[in-house]
Amino acid sequence: KNGVNIGSVNRIYDNFLSKNLRSANSKVSENEALYQTLSQLENLLQSDKDNIGAYLNDAVKSIRELGLEASTTNRATFLNRLSTLTSRINSLGDQIQKEKANATDYIKTNVKEVNSLTSQLASINTNIFNNVGGDNSDLFDQQEQLLQKLSQHLDFTTTADEKGVVNVMLKNGISLVDNNKSYELNTKNNP
Repeated sequence: KNGVNIGSVNRIYDNFLSKNLRSANSKVSENEALYQTLSQLENLLQSDKDNIGAYLNDAVKSIRELGLEASTTNRATFLNRLSTLTSRINSLGDQIQKEKANATDYIKTNVKEVNSLTSQLASINTNIFNNVGGDNSDLFDQQEQLLQKLSQHLDFTTTADEKGVVNVMLKNGISLVDNNKSYELNTKNNP
């Protein structure tokens, strides 16, 4: 007789390494998002050609010149520089509002993704629970993939029962997945 007879497939899995990988993913993702946001703000505030400090210095210089000699030319220069400073501040405010809107959209997109992932995890938990005596290796692999994806969005802890049903909690203890139920996160605008 030719061929191979496979009696079973064993799933090799290291929970410790998996948890550490998820934690590292979470920290990397958090730092990348923070870096990107701060870099964009830094670029707005430190632009060489539109540096707000230069406009402010010009306005202060005009005030000094006006104090030394209150001529029509100095008044006009002062008003012109003050108008330019005001325009730059308003433009900067508009750009910051756009960045705030971008950040809000980013957060909303991530919350939708987190809610989708936790819903899928709850569904897999149901399948694991209902598959009494069956091979759950594929379900455990799917579960781990979802946990890895979730770790790219937030930091969390997990507990698993003897069947492998996983519960997911935020670091502050708020439950995201409890057995076969997922709890959605929501966003709220902060004016």
